[in-house]
Amino acid sequence: MHFIRMHKLFAEKQRYISEKELLEINAFVQLLPGASSTQLLTLIGYKRGGIVLATITLALWIFPACFLMAALSFFIRLS
Repeated sequence: MHFIRMHKLFAEKQRYISEKELLEINAFVQLLPGASSTQLLTLIGYKRGGIVLATITLALWIFPACFLMAALSFFIRLS
């Protein structure tokens, strides 16, 4: 699902990256362990703006999940 949205937004609508480059990066991140959508977004950010934009992209992508997990951790009761 993430790849389809990224393809529509980054390759078709905004044209930040070509379709061929997106497919090549996607094939590369499939070889790496971990979440491929996170790696794909970070590499697109790196390609567009270097290490600074890649870091900002990564931080913005993982913030909602980290915030939600941290917030839900306060509801866990230990016996």
